[in-house]
Amino acid sequence: MKGTQAVNSCLLKSLRQELCLSQEDFTLECQKRSLCLSLATVKRAEKGCCVSYRTIRLLAKFHNIEFNQLIATSSQ
Repeated sequence: MKGTQAVNSCLLKSLRQELCLSQEDFTLECQKRSLCLSLATVKRAEKGCCVSYRTIRLLAKFHNIEFNQLIATSSQ
């Protein structure tokens, strides 16, 4: 599928857990910051499924990290 990429799900999940947020609370915090991410999208990303580049950009923005840090490598 064009325009999608798997993310480093372990990193993504650990970043969320460092903030002591459930997936539901994380999506609420995203909404407060005007970052449009759904619970289903967060779950897909944390499972390691492919998500849109837009989603990866929003996740990176929330966590204040570089886009490339969230991209999964072939060994992940």
